[in-house]
Amino acid sequence: AIAPNNGSMLTLSGPVDGAFGLTTGGFGTLNLNGAVGGVTPLAFLTTLATAPSSATRIGTSVRTTGNQTYNNPTTLGAGAALQSTGGNISLNGVVTASGAVSLQAAGDLLFQNSGSFGTLAATAGGTVTLGPAGQLAATGTGDAIVLSGSRFVNSAGAGALTATNGRWLVWSSNSNPFGGATPDNRGGLAYGFKQY
Repeated sequence: AIAPNNGSMLTLSGPVDGAFGLTTGGFGTLNLNGAVGGVTPLAFLTTLATAPSSATRIGTSVRTTGNQTYNNPTTLGAGAALQSTGGNISLNGVVTASGAVSLQAAGDLLFQNSGSFGTLAATAGGTVTLGPAGQLAATGTGDAIVLSGSRFVNSAGAGALTATNGRWLVWSSNSNPFGGATPDNRGGLAYGFKQY
């Protein structure tokens, strides 16, 4: 467990490796600037929303064999990659990324809160879900959010799929990935690489 104190910033510039789980919390900001699980993947990574001031910043990459769960506000650096080779990735806190980032989960991907990305490539072996407060937006001109998965679930209500200046690409091998539902906002949205 790593828990920065209130008002403090703890920066780990080097790699973090080991086939065990890592939990972060505390009341400050944790910067993971080096590759996490780059050589030996972690068993899991969980960030706790211990207080409104707790935050996580990921500079390069996180690789785990199990679940990755981000409960506090998370900032991803340009080129950052989150990969779970045998579990789910759950983004429960607000996620911000200015550059191109990628998410890869062998299981499910859950976007529970708002997220703004330059360019996002998100691939799930299972279901991609926008939770009750899930709002994803591509923020720059020409930027795109590309989602790939077997099924998509949108329980967020109107406007959950938005493209601000950018566009959406939603791709699935499933003939009915939305389970009968349709995306709420088709502005800039392409489904199955077919522009609506």
